[in-house]
Amino acid sequence: ARGSVNYSSQTLQKLKLWFRQSEKRAKLRYKRVQAIQATAKGKDGFMTKAENETVFHIEMLGGFKLTVGDKVISDTISRTHQLWNLLEYLIAFRHKTISQEELIAALWPNDDSENPANALKNLVYRIRSTFTSHGLPHAKEIITFYHGAYRWNNDLPCVVDTEEFERLCKEAANPVQ
Repeated sequence: ARGSVNYSSQTLQKLKLWFRQSEKRAKLRYKRVQAIQATAKGKDGFMTKAENETVFHIEMLGGFKLTVGDKVISDTISRTHQLWNLLEYLIAFRHKTISQEELIAALWPNDDSENPANALKNLVYRIRSTFTSHGLPHAKEIITFYHGAYRWNNDLPCVVDTEEFERLCKEAANPVQ
């Protein structure tokens, strides 16, 4: 759903403010994850400073861009639309596990793949390889697979612009009196 949308100046100001504050909030979220991991049975809980500062900033409004530190990946680096479709789908539904069948139906609705399960595995491999070749941390762990289902790895701290935009819209619709 990419297109031109006009937003009020108040909403744009809120978004600008959010983008300035997003990294700080993401780091706080990551510290909470780190604390949980430190208390988890069987985990040592120790992370390097670099890991602690790794925050994925994901932009899906008006195009796709993922930034980690000084590393940037966007939908302009590859012409393969399915790769970006899969990645955006997993991020958009990152709080749920998505079955292989659901992803196949979303990516190939007209049954235009001879072996869609293999094509899906290949797309996941290509996403991981793209992230690795661009030097992004945790490239092999970004997408998890367990019992026939895929998921964006929510153990990695990330800030997603669409989620924040929805939150700001709800906040604007229900102003505090």
